[in-house]
Amino acid sequence: MKTLMNKYRENEDHNAHTDNYLLLAKNFGTADQVDAVQTILKGNNKRGYANINDLQWMHKEINPYFAKLQAEQVLWNQKFN
Repeated sequence: MKTLMNKYRENEDHNAHTDNYLLLAKNFGTADQVDAVQTILKGNNKRGYANINDLQWMHKEINPYFAKLQAEQVLWNQKFN
């Protein structure tokens, strides 16, 4: 869990926010959510920018998993520190 949070923070430092949506989807989301984020990433790369509707969907559907990541990080710290 510590490595996952470190990767999340590293992505944030590099403004790789969409990569973090994929990271959250892969670790906490459904297979359909992972597929959707991967499709969005492909579209972003093709266009060269993020579509506002895609960003809104990811914020609504995937961003809540960040709270789960934080909670699991706290539990991990309590257990191993």
